[in-house]
Amino acid sequence: MGGIGDFLFGAIPDFIWGVVAFVLFVLVLYRMGIRNILVAVDAREGRIRAQMEAAASAAAAARTRQEKLDAEFAAVEDKIRAMMTEARSDAAALRARAIDEGRAEVESQRAQALREIDAARHQAVLDLRREVADIGLLMAGRAIDAELDPARHRDLVERALDDYVNAQAGT
Repeated sequence: MGGIGDFLFGAIPDFIWGVVAFVLFVLVLYRMGIRNILVAVDAREGRIRAQMEAAASAAAAARTRQEKLDAEFAAVEDKIRAMMTEARSDAAALRARAIDEGRAEVESQRAQALREIDAARHQAVLDLRREVADIGLLMAGRAIDAELDPARHRDLVERALDDYVNAQAGT
């Protein structure tokens, strides 16, 4: 038995002692350290699991809040659209009312101006009649020079002017 046999028979006791030492080492570690390590790993795993559940819960709450905010934003946008529509319609109504009031004011001023023109024309006609009567009186007085008294002559001229104005108004 040459080299291999000696090697195997010489190495087996060392191998057995190595295995026994390793098993003893593992038992000591298990009793002293591995149990604590396993407890720490289990605790860490529990914390990670709790954190993941908390994160999932927070994500679900965030989604819920996001959906709620989206709904609120949509409601606010709808309200703004409604307010803008109402403002546009109010502006159109105000514009229409301002135009109507402006037209009414213009018509009122036009009517007032026509009344003032009619009054001024009437006054001008009266003043003209008076002037014509005075001129007629003056001319008739010079022409007749004492045959008619001035009151009677004025009455004749005024009647002639009235006939003339009535004739003009009738045509």
